[in-house]
Amino acid sequence: TVFFNRGHLKCFNLLDTVSNNPYRVRDVPLSDYAGGGKVKLREENRVVLYKKSQCQSWDCLLINQQGGELFQVVSEDDAMNWFSQYALKLQPFYDTLPLKAESIQPIVNCIRSHPDWSCAHIAVKTGLRKFLKYTSFQR
Repeated sequence: TVFFNRGHLKCFNLLDTVSNNPYRVRDVPLSDYAGGGKVKLREENRVVLYKKSQCQSWDCLLINQQGGELFQVVSEDDAMNWFSQYALKLQPFYDTLPLKAESIQPIVNCIRSHPDWSCAHIAVKTGLRKFLKYTSFQR
């Protein structure tokens, strides 16, 4: 998710580092993805998957007006699986209200723990019941 904060374009990471906790949401500069060894592989809605050629890892970035999130993995299968999950299940959250890194982390954790859950289930589990009043969560 890309945030415009104090005139700077920023993003959050869905993954910290491949060797650490790659699913920790953190702030990252979107400018890091403007070329230089990173190739855009897929894009759905506001979720973009990049391949970093220099370290053979895949980064998934969620881009919107409020901020950015990234996950990074070394397995292409994991990257494709989580990209599809995040592209589908994060959309109702970021389309409805602006999210911050601390709000996105529990959502990402819940998606990973319960990939078969609906967005409504995820909203309830993560304490984001306020989202249930929106049509996109009533499917």
